[in-house]
Amino acid sequence: MAEIAYIHGLTAQMTDDERKQRGAEVPPMKPLDYLRMTEGEMRLSLVAEQLNILRNYYAGTSEARQYNKGFELVTDALAAGVHGASGIGVATGTGSILATVVNQIRLAKRATAPAAGTIYTDKRKNIAGGLVPILDCDVLYPIMTSVQWNNVTHNPSGYAGYYRDVSVKKHACVAENVWRKLLNDDVMGIEKIAHHPLYEFVENPNGMPGVVSAKSVLHKNSISSLNSLTKISHDNIRLWQRNGIMRENSHKNGGPISPENSILAIKQAQAEGIGFLPIPIVIAILSAVTAALSAAVKFIAMLKQKQPTAEEMFRLSTQGWGNQNWGPEKLDWANSGGGGGGNGGGGNGNDENGLFSSENMPLLLAAGAGIFLMSSK
Repeated sequence: MAEIAYIHGLTAQMTDDERKQRGAEVPPMKPLDYLRMTEGEMRLSLVAEQLNILRNYYAGTSEARQYNKGFELVTDALAAGVHGASGIGVATGTGSILATVVNQIRLAKRATAPAAGTIYTDKRKNIAGGLVPILDCDVLYPIMTSVQWNNVTHNPSGYAGYYRDVSVKKHACVAENVWRKLLNDDVMGIEKIAHHPLYEFVENPNGMPGVVSAKSVLHKNSISSLNSLTKISHDNIRLWQRNGIMRENSHKNGGPISPENSILAIKQAQAEGIGFLPIPIVIAILSAVTAALSAAVKFIAMLKQKQPTAEEMFRLSTQGWGNQNWGPEKLDWANSGGGGGGNGGGGNGNDENGLFSSENMPLLLAAGAGIFLMSSK
């Protein structure tokens, strides 16, 4: 990374050029092979991605040292086997960042269920790095012909039941490949659509303007629907979404602003820019919202093409996904008063360090340089 003069403090205090340079250092999303992971392994993989965003964005600063150390702790735990006796042994550290990283490893150690309903232990196809790993359904679920079945089992009457059972499993395997390709897609995947259901991160809808409150229900339904359709835990989907919002904000030259403060940026846009974020950051986040709308349209079109039944269920749950007025808009805040302030009950004030959450996942206080907090219910 080229040397950058660092302005200590909030991302909001950086120059536009510095945010642009630092945003360029944030790597693209890596495909997540969640079908071969436990829930805890997926959780830590997403924690590692969040730390990777931070350590690259703040490279060359004093804060980056703890992000780098946290990243090493998580990746070492994954490599050692987080569910084994050695998995927790590698997790040592002091300081607020490292202590919360260690806590996440401890929580992940207990989360031994499959990340998405079924865990596959086969080896992936021989593919080049950077491609989405897919299941080889023909190898996992080969279907014998009736002649082969009879030669092996000498039970002709059992073939129909065997064929039905294996066909169901193979169909499910093919469906899993659709989801893993779609969620990992670098054009319409979960990180690219993350800003579209941004009001998932509204903590107290009852304290919001009516439009925001109504939209937050639909946005939360969309994440719950993905949980139901993919069998990925709600926490992990939400954490993946959070990472996407941070990454896309960075790539739009706004810095790794958290979802909660992205909501405040939308509100600030309605207040004609009056608030604690510089106008260029607000514009960057609005740009990310626009890009997410395009990705959301492609997402549901691809789902309809590949999995029409799942698309229908998702569309019925979300009631308007892919429409501009379904996603976050500055007009949602027309009756909310001035800019800045909190998102209503979540503890998000105009100090970018004041974020809170009740779920078991990292909270990125990304707009504050060097601040990283994870809740630990």
